[in-house]
Amino acid sequence: MNKFEMEKIKYTQKIANQDRLILKSILLIICLIGLLTIIIGVIACLGNGNYFDLIYYSVALVLILIIQFCTIFLCYELIIKFDGGVLKVAKSYGIMIKTVFESDCDKLNLEKYCVGNDYGKIIALSPNGCAESRYVLKLSGKKYLLNLDDYMYSLIEVAHDLS
Repeated sequence: MNKFEMEKIKYTQKIANQDRLILKSILLIICLIGLLTIIIGVIACLGNGNYFDLIYYSVALVLILIIQFCTIFLCYELIIKFDGGVLKVAKSYGIMIKTVFESDCDKLNLEKYCVGNDYGKIIALSPNGCAESRYVLKLSGKKYLLNLDDYMYSLIEVAHDLS
């Protein structure tokens, strides 16, 4: 396969990272109970004329909304995209997409992950229980731990060899 043919290839791999789904669910249940308590408390305050307690309920509402917003970032979908020799890795949090890195494959150093090796500080992007093979990708002094399927790995390696 020549470099011109590699520029036409596009492939996307998506991996859902649900490692913290239980924590997210527990926090959202606590927030729901807190919201119900606030609604009942506000109705009680308005009924008995104790308007000073509304300040406490408004502060509690703000805290609950902050906790709910933070739960967005507990679970994400990892998007690994190969587009004509360029590898792009992004995290999708529902409607928000954050690009982790984007690089030409000829600048990447990819090796199979071995448990016994000391890699130093690694940024783990893929979930632990994923069935795909794990690889350490080195780019600009940072090390990323990715789960790649065989096709994505072969695309990166072929694009790396053609450069």
